[in-house]
Amino acid sequence: RGAHEPRRGECLDLARTHLLAHRRDRIEHQVDLAADHVGARARTALVRDVQDRHARHRLEKFARQVIRRARPRRCIRKRARLRLRELEQVGEVAGRRVAFLPRHGEHHQYPPHRVNYRANLWALRSVGVRQVLAPAAVGSLRAELGPGTFVVPDQVIDRTWGRKHTVYHAKGKVVHVAFADPYCARGRAAVLGSADAEVRPVDGGTLVVINGPRFSTKAESRWHAAAGGTIVGMTGVPEASVARELAMCYTTVCLVTDHDAGVDGGAAVTHTEVLAQFSANIERMKALLTRTIAAMPAAEPDASATCECRRALDGQSLPFVLP
Repeated sequence: RGAHEPRRGECLDLARTHLLAHRRDRIEHQVDLAADHVGARARTALVRDVQDRHARHRLEKFARQVIRRARPRRCIRKRARLRLRELEQVGEVAGRRVAFLPRHGEHHQYPPHRVNYRANLWALRSVGVRQVLAPAAVGSLRAELGPGTFVVPDQVIDRTWGRKHTVYHAKGKVVHVAFADPYCARGRAAVLGSADAEVRPVDGGTLVVINGPRFSTKAESRWHAAAGGTIVGMTGVPEASVARELAMCYTTVCLVTDHDAGVDGGAAVTHTEVLAQFSANIERMKALLTRTIAAMPAAEPDASATCECRRALDGQSLPFVLP
């Protein structure tokens, strides 16, 4: 070993020094981001404790909390921008301006419990959407509603868990919206008025939304039916409630693909059967949606909109400006 080469202990000391410097720079960068909100005096006091390992941990956590509180919508906006890139297109259908966004992603890569419903609806509102038509595949909880039946529900039962159900989640101004009637009355009327000899949707019913991605057990299916459920799906919540929080009209059009397990002695549901039934009826669904789009109420400015859905936030002080 040459005289100019550092000894092993010196190498360790040098590496340790570089590591601490790297950590200090990273932490100071986080503090710089938080400084606008906590003030220069607090920043000075916090940086003074950087050498202490436990203080560094507390500092990192504090900086993240400050930034998160200061930007309650940052995550939603970021994911909404990603979903905006996945908008298939904003164009015209039946003479109306329409935006199409695949709920499960461009390649159907998001399972129902991982769909970012908040980002999806935020993205749609950002491009000017105020009326949402949400087609969905569902199972039937009633023997008389067989595969191929279209249902336009007027009520919903939420059986989901672990999903982010609101855009107003940050501490501060609290926002409450009415949800007694979860679906837009004018949107439902447009769907029902678009019936023809090929498709006659069932008027009304209760959609039970389960978390998924698994299907229900026979006992759960009987429980849902006993609770008043008509059909069961996995994507209607929090989609409907977030739309109401964003003062958007929301209507769902459900296609029955199977009888749920335990209904009229039916067998267990399989994913293959659901996809096959949906594919067999996709043209009927597209035709119904095209006629419905033409029949939807004319676009109205936010300030003068007359639908109750669009007035859901009246009289409330919002923590941020909607797009």
